[in-house]
Amino acid sequence: MAFTLPERERAAVRKQRYDSCFILPVAEVDKGTAYPCTKRALALLTDENLPVLSPPDAVPALTATSALEEALGPAFNSCPDAVAALQRFRVNGLNPQEWGPDLMFKAFGDLDRAFFMGHLRNRAILKWDHDWRFRNQGLAGVFDTSWGLAVCTDMRGRSKKAWIYLNANKLLLPHYIQLGHIWSVLLHEMLHIYLNLRTGLLPEEPMYRRYDSTYLYPHGPNFERSWRAIRSRFPGNLPETLEDE
Repeated sequence: MAFTLPERERAAVRKQRYDSCFILPVAEVDKGTAYPCTKRALALLTDENLPVLSPPDAVPALTATSALEEALGPAFNSCPDAVAALQRFRVNGLNPQEWGPDLMFKAFGDLDRAFFMGHLRNRAILKWDHDWRFRNQGLAGVFDTSWGLAVCTDMRGRSKKAWIYLNANKLLLPHYIQLGHIWSVLLHEMLHIYLNLRTGLLPEEPMYRRYDSTYLYPHGPNFERSWRAIRSRFPGNLPETLEDE
């Protein structure tokens, strides 16, 4: 029979994870959660000052969706890089006994290779943040009621990195949140960025512009099709996204 910590100790572990995601650097290769990654990969995901990789040529959203569905279908097993990335995630990230918020950074590259053909590499920044910070920055009613957020600050030129924010208050502190929920939210936000990068924000996936010139991503039919393809390839149980709860 598996040993389960008392709730007081489990709460202490959750609080420790929460606190550690605001101690910089959040992720280091030789510290924290054991997951194979490189210093370069972590730098590309956390350093906003590094040069940004140019985006791929824009295609219609239906084309981007079909490409993802094809890559995650039977053709997946013919791509050694994607297969190896998913295997590393299955072994090291799917259900580790001990983990911290650095795990999301360390596994990001493998999730990108396995599910998004590597399109997010050097094109996205990942951050944990407080929900109250976003209320103070004018995003009241958005991040404080969401589990994660994908934001782009350069709609037409597409020359800047996109940002993925994970809500530490909602994903690390509640007792009912499992690791699978965090993977679900992270992949959900990664999919938003993938569609942005591939389509160049064409009309098939319109954006909602806020007064502060940021753009928030909707959930259209192409997003839903892509999400089903991701869930079908995920190794294990990927809970439905919590975004709309």
